[in-house]
Amino acid sequence: LDESELEARADSKRRDLPDMLPCPECAFMVPRMERECPECGYSIRRPNIVEVTDGRLVDLDTPAGRAIKDLSDEWIQRQRFYAELLGLALEKGYKPGFAAIKFKERHNEWPPSGWRRIDPVTPTTATRRWIQSRLIAWRNAQRSA
Repeated sequence: LDESELEARADSKRRDLPDMLPCPECAFMVPRMERECPECGYSIRRPNIVEVTDGRLVDLDTPAGRAIKDLSDEWIQRQRFYAELLGLALEKGYKPGFAAIKFKERHNEWPPSGWRRIDPVTPTTATRRWIQSRLIAWRNAQRSA
């Protein structure tokens, strides 16, 4: 989003809020941004709309931060690979489980269940070549058995 679009959204949110709110103690109408009721002196606490979770902030320029960033990049690459496998299965008319089995073959773990809703994408040449190598390996194993 560009800057003007962000400002427009913020303005529309501000317009949706009332300018005056009743004081919880005396019901006097207090301007929205006031922290204390001018009539009774009640200290008005606005609800915090920011979600806070336990965790640890890490500077991404430190070794620990780079490791976390590398993990997230790897996660995105795995998700992309799975979407390409889904695209290949759709293209070739394979059963839906094909993508999960090939993902497990490459990464030694099943794809997360939440990825079932990922939209298939057109496979890259690298993914097609990897699948081809797996087919060749399977054929060679069948011949030697």
